[in-house]
Amino acid sequence: MFKKTRLLFAVALSALFLVIGSAAAQKISQPDSIAHVDRQTTGNLVGLNVTNYGFLGNDLLTRDPSMEYPLGSQVDHLIHAGLWVGAIDFSSMDTSGTTVLDTLVTTGAVDGYWRTGGTIATEFTPRTRSILERSNLINKPTYSPDAVSEQDFICTFDDLEPIPRMTGEPHTPMGIRVTQRTYLWSSVLADAFVIVSWEIENVGDFSLIDLYLGMYAQMVSGYKGGFETWPASGWFYHNKIHYDEDLHLGLEHHTSFGGGSAPYWAGVKYLGAKPEPDSARVIYNCWAWNGPGNTLLDEDVEKYLHMSNGDVDDAETMLVGIHSPVMMLSVGPYRNLRPGESVQVDFAFAGGTSHGDIRENAKWAQLAYDHDYILPSPPPSPRLVVRPAKHSLNLWWDRVPESTVDPFDGREDFEGYRVYVTRKQGALAEDFARVMEVDRVDTESGYNTGFGVVLADEPLEVDGISYPYVHTLENLKDGFKYWVAVTSFDQGYVGVPSLESGIPQNRLMGIPGPEPSGRGLDVRVFPNPYHGDAVWDGSRQRESLLWFANLPERATIRIFSLSGDLVDEMDFDGSTYIGENAMALRPGEGQQQVLSGGMCAWDLISRNDQPVASGLYLFAVTDEGTGENFVGKFMVIR
Repeated sequence: MFKKTRLLFAVALSALFLVIGSAAAQKISQPDSIAHVDRQTTGNLVGLNVTNYGFLGNDLLTRDPSMEYPLGSQVDHLIHAGLWVGAIDFSSMDTSGTTVLDTLVTTGAVDGYWRTGGTIATEFTPRTRSILERSNLINKPTYSPDAVSEQDFICTFDDLEPIPRMTGEPHTPMGIRVTQRTYLWSSVLADAFVIVSWEIENVGDFSLIDLYLGMYAQMVSGYKGGFETWPASGWFYHNKIHYDEDLHLGLEHHTSFGGGSAPYWAGVKYLGAKPEPDSARVIYNCWAWNGPGNTLLDEDVEKYLHMSNGDVDDAETMLVGIHSPVMMLSVGPYRNLRPGESVQVDFAFAGGTSHGDIRENAKWAQLAYDHDYILPSPPPSPRLVVRPAKHSLNLWWDRVPESTVDPFDGREDFEGYRVYVTRKQGALAEDFARVMEVDRVDTESGYNTGFGVVLADEPLEVDGISYPYVHTLENLKDGFKYWVAVTSFDQGYVGVPSLESGIPQNRLMGIPGPEPSGRGLDVRVFPNPYHGDAVWDGSRQRESLLWFANLPERATIRIFSLSGDLVDEMDFDGSTYIGENAMALRPGEGQQQVLSGGMCAWDLISRNDQPVASGLYLFAVTDEGTGENFVGKFMVIR
């Protein structure tokens, strides 16, 4: 585990009082329905699925990240989570015209069967047609001077429509609009958490009394790569939850760490609210999941009691093998949220390699919140282009970081670059090996190497961008995955050490191999024979790989049995091919990868979607540019 350098900087109701909203208060309206949208954070080690309807995670509907940590590892930690807002409302009247107090709760997620989907579990309606993405990194296409972090996601939703519920009483709108913002950073100080910030505005005509705000979460850890088919079986009842009251941090991990396949911890932390609620105590409730139609939580009054009871439950009562725990962090009360007023509440989803590590990561999330998300920042990582070749990867990058201003102190404090590589999927920062470092000749810090050693004779030009620096990783193995990155680091200053940009900013996966054949077909297959599980294969049968190399720029590959039956057929275009036809290479959300343009993978799955049997196979490759054909053979041994 790497060390992190510390920066040296610093339901009892209240007295019922009626405040009728002014005539100018916004009327509850019902805009046209807008599509439900979700996105996954990709800028650091936490892959959190966020939506524009108050629901977080993806219910493990697919293998895509729900809250994957580390991103790329296929270790997930979240079924679903969501915003809860509860208050006392007195906007209704009985038949005699007397005001009636009504306890209302609007929920973004509730107890329900996994894989049922968030759109039927939420009581919020989206009000933005997409999730806006923006970044404070100047070399990103989404750069915006208004961005708070390296990857902001912003959307709006409300509870103004009386959506029918799956079970329990019908949803009664409270009259709230929510602006959701998520923030993340990739430096080693902040690469293990994602911030979720909710701004809740009263857009109704009446005050909301004794308002509480909560984060509901059902967390469970497991290794998705360990299941041949999806959905997974045996995923639940193996996790343990904890509550660290000193940090307001709810934690979860697999009790046996999945036999070593799921060693990471995950959690959700309360960071703060603006303005602060009348009570400083953070409420923690946990309970055993009781399925949809849970009569203990199917009415607003019951939900509100869970949010407002002032308790800090003992998480140790949730027993492994018996309970599937659910937890909620809530704060309040706000005695009176008048029409037009709003409150903000922030949480962090964090990961860690151990209990101690996730606590440290949670502390950094708190530090970021306490400083309004304005922290000393390293220069951004440069734009990176990777060009695979036989037994090598050529890394090209630009010089934009050299003129970047640190937003914390307004200085241009760039010092140098570092090159990293790893073969570990879902690698943490410490899993990357530093293979090169160059820095400015300034005699004040670093090795004063200068940049001559990486300055190319001629820059690489791609899409109008110049890449003057290049470093070649040599003696690599063709067909193997390598993750590479080039970071930037600064000079540091009094009280603040040198800071380095995060590896996730430009992390790429490259596979060395021959470039497109420019003359005479001489296609090669490797490994040949294929012995059931090549070194690069994944843990599942459908993650097997066999490579065709020395291909022309465009080709058709046909595979036959000895009896002449067509087993599979692939159309190959080296200019666009990134391995999307093979599960072991299929890029995930936000993952960037490159191949040489002269190699194509086959997953040993027939066109009838069946794994092929042991035996001798024939193949034919047609060069679509010249019409030339090449015939060969390979052996599969299961």
